[in-house]
Amino acid sequence: MTPETDRPCSPPDDGECPPPTRAAAEQWHDGQTVHIDVRGMVPPQPLVAILRLVRSMPPAQVVAHLDRDPVMLYPELAELGWEASPMPGDAGEVRLLLRRIP
Repeated sequence: MTPETDRPCSPPDDGECPPPTRAAAEQWHDGQTVHIDVRGMVPPQPLVAILRLVRSMPPAQVVAHLDRDPVMLYPELAELGWEASPMPGDAGEVRLLLRRIP
């Protein structure tokens, strides 16, 4: 059953249902840090959501919660003057600390 529809899913060969998809990023603040959760979004939506956020931010830091290592994001961040550092995250999550390069 998929959580969104309560209907059975068609599992792939490994017998598991694919993770649910999400249409929009979730954002919240934790003190001076903005979190953006793009897990479950279909590429390139996670990249677009993160870049939109950092372009609109004053100097601050962002914690990005992702499904996988966003290799295409790193050069885009560098062009905008941001860097990414890995952080500990939940199992199956890639968590990055994004900061403006001084």
